[in-house]
Amino acid sequence: MSKYSNHIYLIICEESLKHFKKSKFLTYRNYVKNIGDAFNNDSLTRQHSKDITNIIDVLDKIFTMSSEDTGNYIFDYFNMPTEEIIKYEKSVKLTEALFPDINKTT
Repeated sequence: MSKYSNHIYLIICEESLKHFKKSKFLTYRNYVKNIGDAFNNDSLTRQHSKDITNIIDVLDKIFTMSSEDTGNYIFDYFNMPTEEIIKYEKSVKLTEALFPDINKTT
C-alpha cells in the first residue's frame, strides 16, 4: 500500500458513488458488492465496464500510475470488506455535506 492509497480509494469511492446514484441499486454497499462479484466471476456487464472506465479516466487525470496499478486499486476497492467500504463512503458523504459545491463545475 502506497502513501497515496487512501486518497486513491477515496477518489474511487467518490466516483463510484456518482455512478451508484444513477443505478438501480438501493444501497451503495450492494452496488460495490455486485461489481466485486462480477470482477471475481469475470462477468462485468456493459454498465459495470462503463462505470469502471469512467473511474479509470478520473484516476488517470489525478495520478500517474501504470494501468496495472490502476486496475489493482479498482479491483481491491470493489473487493474490500464491507466495513472498509463504509469508512470511505462516510468520508465522502461527510465531505459532500460540509462542502456541497465541491463537485459542481463552473
